[in-house]
Amino acid sequence: MKKLRAILYSRSFNIISSLLINIALLIILCMFKLWLVYLGICVACTTLFFVSLLLKNYNSKTNFILLLLAFMLPLLSYTLLKYSSSTRGRLRTRTKWKELTNLETTYTEAQNKSVLNALAEKGTLANKTSKYINTTLCAPVFENNSVKYITNGTQYLESITKELKSAKKYIFIECSKLQDCNSWKNIFEILKERAFAGVEIKLLYDDYYSLNAFKDNSTFKKLFNHKIETRAFNPISFAVGKTVSYRSMNNTIIIDGTVAFSGQIGLNDEYVDNIAVSESLPKTIGTAIQIHGDAVTSIVKNYVTNWNLFGSSDALVLEKYLQKTPTKTRGKVYIQPFEINPLIKESPRKNIQNNLINYATKSIWITCPYLLIGNETKNSLIASARCGIDVNIIVSKNYEENWKNDLSFTNYGALIREGIKIYTIEDSKLSSQNIVIDENTTLIGAGNVDSRKMYHSFENGVLIYSEDIAKQAINNMKKLQSFGNQLTSKDLKKRNFFKKLNGAFLEIFSPLM
Repeated sequence: MKKLRAILYSRSFNIISSLLINIALLIILCMFKLWLVYLGICVACTTLFFVSLLLKNYNSKTNFILLLLAFMLPLLSYTLLKYSSSTRGRLRTRTKWKELTNLETTYTEAQNKSVLNALAEKGTLANKTSKYINTTLCAPVFENNSVKYITNGTQYLESITKELKSAKKYIFIECSKLQDCNSWKNIFEILKERAFAGVEIKLLYDDYYSLNAFKDNSTFKKLFNHKIETRAFNPISFAVGKTVSYRSMNNTIIIDGTVAFSGQIGLNDEYVDNIAVSESLPKTIGTAIQIHGDAVTSIVKNYVTNWNLFGSSDALVLEKYLQKTPTKTRGKVYIQPFEINPLIKESPRKNIQNNLINYATKSIWITCPYLLIGNETKNSLIASARCGIDVNIIVSKNYEENWKNDLSFTNYGALIREGIKIYTIEDSKLSSQNIVIDENTTLIGAGNVDSRKMYHSFENGVLIYSEDIAKQAINNMKKLQSFGNQLTSKDLKKRNFFKKLNGAFLEIFSPLM
């Protein structure tokens, strides 16, 4: 039943259904020579849509497409307008999120202001982005931290295994997708042992992406028998309505409020096919970080917010899971964890990424699965390249969805002509989402460089001001370059004609996809 609900509420199902119903209605009316009635319906819908769009803050391209479709296929246009206009979800969900976000931590505003001032004195232009994140997302900056940059799944599993075994108070796990595989089984054995030792364990999983996680649909409920409490994020039900497409892409593990892991490596075997990137590429390439220090406070708050957001009972009390005293750590790395979600009025994801690109003065390094960028981001990259900034982008050549590949390639031509270097990884799927500017500022996570998903998912991000971490990230990207191929204008011309045509067609409707 839950799988059927997921299909009925999926964006693709509703768009295709509305298109087929609209075409069937047109054929029936024409058969009975009532095409003038259909034309009148189209004109009336176009007029109503025009008035509605005047009140919406859409770009001109989106308005043009919706009005064009309204005149030919009004039902399809209405469906697309419905998805475009409901990006912020239900009022009740937004209100609850605001209440949870405003929960106070032990970190004071004065402490945050002091750290922001110290960061500004370092002369890093990107600290303006940090102030924007703090103001918009209520996410402070912390300086008493140490960070470990993780470049492959094997290293990631070894690190979390070590920390999980030493847990004494609680373990929080948030994952977008679980699989019944060896990696999960190994983690599960540790969780069972820690749970019976008195450690509180909570698992938050995305209900949509984890539908096929286990053959036994009641597996998540049975985890309670092992003293592991589970909760589905945004559970799929007929009551979800507009927010059904809002999924969690977070992969976070928190131990005792002192150590946290965040990034694009999941508890799946596909990340641990090989030992290291320097030797050979795994099936799926991801990166993550291990944080030890005060910045874990923000990650705990984000977890508690997501746990309570779609739950009606057993709410977590944030104060119970916060460290009462500053964490003792040898490092002093400026870290700013935050979370992006579709409940926010503006698009912080787009603003953060574009701000970092615009503030760069020397170099820009980007890794992402695919490149479905909007005109604003594309213009920012081109402007940076024309200013003499070294811009390098690494993407998957053959992503798992072919239409994303075709649409991505439509963006490459304009970038390559401006001197931007684009490298494609052919034999592996690249899930890593990193941006490094000027070899001192690194953004890990916060979503793919994808204008389509700027408003549709919950995703963690971590902004790190550290030359050491930035250099590690760049070195990892250079290793990926050695396994990839640099695209040229000749390569784009050699592509299949139908792939080019499909990419051009998809580009027209990209704002609504």
